Amino acid sequence: MAASGTLELESDVKPTGLFPWWLVLIEGVAAIIIGVLLFLAPQATLDLVFQLFGLFWLVDGVLRLASAFTDPVDRGLKIGVGAAGVFAGIVVVRHPAWLAAALTMMISGLLGCAGIAIGVLSLLQAFRGGGWGAAVVGGLSLLFGLLIMFNPLLTGVAWVYLYAGASLIGGVLATIMAFRLRKSSGLRAAR
Repeated sequence: MAASGTLELESDVKPTGLFPWWLVLIEGVAAIIIGVLLFLAPQATLDLVFQLFGLFWLVDGVLRLASAFTDPVDRGLKIGVGAAGVFAGIVVVRHPAWLAAALTMMISGLLGCAGIAIGVLSLLQAFRGGGWGAAVVGGLSLLFGLLIMFNPLLTGVAWVYLYAGASLIGGVLATIMAFRLRKSSGLRAAR
């Protein structure tokens, strides 16, 4: 306790600005597993993922509705969100293809717009002296963004393999980064 009577807490933990290496490793391994499962059994994996989304929304909706009656704060909002969660959960559990179609449209629009925006901004950066790396990344991002936005054939199964590949690549990179973080945190601790 300080002289003023307030409680002061001291900690030996210093903020590093980094994620714990083991958390990055778990995320990397999980991404690799999901990527492999999507390549080996795409339909079964997607069905499982969509069913889990539906069950999550259903349970979350029920819990929010229960919370609305036990805690009066934001009761109307909790009832609205809870009812929407229950409805969405039931619809997705009964009709998982609807979620697949909606996600495909939303993600293709989002990724297409993001790719175009990142491409244009990277090209601007390259022309302002950002180097050839920014130009290459900008050109590729712009190309992929336009491809995703305006190619109606890149849907359905093609998206599954795109997710699988991205999951595998991201998982391998996250695993490599986890071990680099572990090594650098060990060096920092030794100093």
